[in-house]
Amino acid sequence: MNEWCSGKGWRLGLLLICLLWSRLGWTAEPRMEPNEQERAQTLVLLHEPIVMLTAKYGNLDGAARVRLAHERVQRMEPSDLMTPVAVTKGSRHGQESREFLVNGKRILVLLEGDLDEFDELTLDQAAERVLHRLDGVRIKYLELHSTPYLLRAVGLAVVVSLIFFGLIWLLQRGHRRVRKWLANRLLLQKGLVPHSWRQVTGNVEVRLLGLITLLLIFMLTYGWLTYVLGLFPQTRAWSYQLGESLFALCGDMLEGMIAAMPGLVTVLLIVVITRFFIKMLAILFDRIECGQFRVQGLHAETIGATRRLLSVVIWLFALTVAYPYLPGADSDAFKGISVFFGLMVTLGSAGIMNHAMSGLVLIYSRALRPGDLVQIGEVEGMVSELNALSTKLVTRQDHEVTLPNAVVVGGKVRADASV
Repeated sequence: MNEWCSGKGWRLGLLLICLLWSRLGWTAEPRMEPNEQERAQTLVLLHEPIVMLTAKYGNLDGAARVRLAHERVQRMEPSDLMTPVAVTKGSRHGQESREFLVNGKRILVLLEGDLDEFDELTLDQAAERVLHRLDGVRIKYLELHSTPYLLRAVGLAVVVSLIFFGLIWLLQRGHRRVRKWLANRLLLQKGLVPHSWRQVTGNVEVRLLGLITLLLIFMLTYGWLTYVLGLFPQTRAWSYQLGESLFALCGDMLEGMIAAMPGLVTVLLIVVITRFFIKMLAILFDRIECGQFRVQGLHAETIGATRRLLSVVIWLFALTVAYPYLPGADSDAFKGISVFFGLMVTLGSAGIMNHAMSGLVLIYSRALRPGDLVQIGEVEGMVSELNALSTKLVTRQDHEVTLPNAVVVGGKVRADASV
């Protein structure tokens, strides 16, 4: 026992490396998601999958060979585990084999027929992996029954926990100080966000600081929990699962960001081209409005409405083109949201479209112009503004009256004079 304890440091490091290698690779016999048959043929010791035995050994099939290996392990004495696992070459029933021994006692036999061609492993490579796993389980068993190791693990857990809670305390204290500093800058009307926007956005810096603090606390808690659970053999499997979950999450996020980059670049190009085209149209309309350029059918009174109408149409066309390139556009959730908003716009825009089309009729027919003295129904006044959805009149009593364009088109309009 003392001999093992004196060298347990480098052995534990070797164990962790081997276990991580075996879990990341999974190219030996055990399967990550085995079915019922594969689960029965897989030798599992202390919650660690060792090897999957598929070939027949005499009258024994894979499941029977696994049960036999379990019986041999249970018959071993604790003193046998002080000896490292050894592997010997041989031949059984016409097949090349590798026998695994602990203190001269056979645990199992790995046959050439147990190899899977998709694993792309030779018998020696597979045997080496099985040897590392068996020796790792042996050391894990010794750790479970080693008082010095457990005391050392408890001491490390206490030290790491004190460091963890100290970092959390420092992080919260730093959060309070930075928040106070941001509050002082807010009183001085300084900050990343203009002071005039504060009524809408609020104290954005404080919210962002709180989000970053929570993220750091979560990361520290995750790392502390993973390390502490990995110190004890009983909970080391949970530590591996936490680490694998974190790596899998980060890998999925990184893979998603990389996969979304081409689509985001395409959307950005569409937005840039659309903005450039709209700016070119704005320059053209400005020249037409100033009289520097003439286009048949366009008048100074209709330039504003034409500009807004074309801008809406161009942006809708750009959104239609960019939609397939948005991240998650093919997901059912994205499609459901699109249908929901489309239904809302369809139901809510019936009256708006009526007024908008009536406004287009008034604008492009030039039936009304700002400055005309008209009578619409019972309202008499001078046209002050002609918008896409409504028409504004100023009465003789200086009252401003807003009439929907659908009412103007559907009613009787009498023009008395033009000012």
